[in-house]
Amino acid sequence: MSARVMRGFIATAARLGMVVLNIKKKFTAKNLRTLLALITPVLFGFGPCGPIAGTSLTGEVKSELITDFRFVNDVESCTLEVNGDDPHSVNINCWAVGKQLFVGCSDCEGKTWSTLVGQDAMARIRIGDMLYPVKVSRMSDPSAIDRIWQYRWEKYEEGEFEAVPDGFWVYHLGSKPSTRG
Repeated sequence: MSARVMRGFIATAARLGMVVLNIKKKFTAKNLRTLLALITPVLFGFGPCGPIAGTSLTGEVKSELITDFRFVNDVESCTLEVNGDDPHSVNINCWAVGKQLFVGCSDCEGKTWSTLVGQDAMARIRIGDMLYPVKVSRMSDPSAIDRIWQYRWEKYEEGEFEAVPDGFWVYHLGSKPSTRG
């Protein structure tokens, strides 16, 4: 286990300890055991849960080149795994523009996963039950981002269209043949 993962585990455990102390005052012992049983998988890296990042993703890997990602519009969200040597995974919005796959990141500056992508663009994305090796590229052209945002808005938002918010980053994910399982 890397030092970064160990520090994260210790910090999470410390926060959990404070939560448990506060909850203990309100819950019976049986309820507290149930709560701990439910959050234990999160602590031991069985995948991301809400705002808590996970580790390595499991599932069947589609190693062939994917040229049409339109099927991503049939799922609510995806799970992105970055940093192959020390995996870090997050739940994320995903959508297609034509046959191309995109993901977004709100208030992205300084987030762990976006920083890791900046260091190593190779990643895997889970769509449904399948894992797809991808190369992640941050979009920089404002007019392209505006166009891509419209497709995201159509999938996820309701009401009157709003412009791309400040701090929202868009990434293109291109299929790459698998080099690991």
